[in-house]
Amino acid sequence: MEINFTLTKGDLIDYYKSANRNTFIVWGIIVLAFSGLIIAGAVLKNTNLLSMGILIVVFSVLFMLLTLFKIITVFKRSVQTLKNDVITVQLHPDFVQIRKSGKIRWEYIFELLEYKSLFVLKINKANVFILPKRALNDQAQSLLKEYYQAGLKKRKSAIKK
Repeated sequence: MEINFTLTKGDLIDYYKSANRNTFIVWGIIVLAFSGLIIAGAVLKNTNLLSMGILIVVFSVLFMLLTLFKIITVFKRSVQTLKNDVITVQLHPDFVQIRKSGKIRWEYIFELLEYKSLFVLKINKANVFILPKRALNDQAQSLLKEYYQAGLKKRKSAIKK
C-alpha cells in the first residue's frame, strides 16, 4: 500500500510537544522540590540549606531553558528542511519504505508510538519518522499496526534463537 502526504508545521508541533513533555515535567518537579529547600532554609535561617536550594533551582531552570532552546532549534531546522515536500510511504508486509530511501524491515523498527494525531516510528535511538493519522485511512492504520506486530514477533523469535 502506498501513501502520499505532506507534513505540516502543526504535525511537527504535536510531535515535539509529546516527545519532550516528560522532560519538562521532571525538571518542573525538581524545581518545585528544591524550592522547598529554599523555603526551609529561609524559615530555619540556615544559609547552607538556602544557598544549596537556590543553586539547584537556578541550575534546573537553566537546564530547562537550554532544553527548550534545543527543541526550538531542532524544530526550526525541521521546518526548513520540510518545505511542503510530498512524502511517499510504501507499506509492505516485510518492510516500510520512506521516500526514496532504503527499505526498513519491520523487525528493525524499535517502537511504534501512537499519539493523538500521529504515529511515530522509532527507527533507532536517534531517528524517528512521523506519520500523521490524517494521511492514513482505517485500513492503512490497521495494516501499519499489524505489520509492526508481525515484525516485533520476528525480532523476538530471532533473539530467542
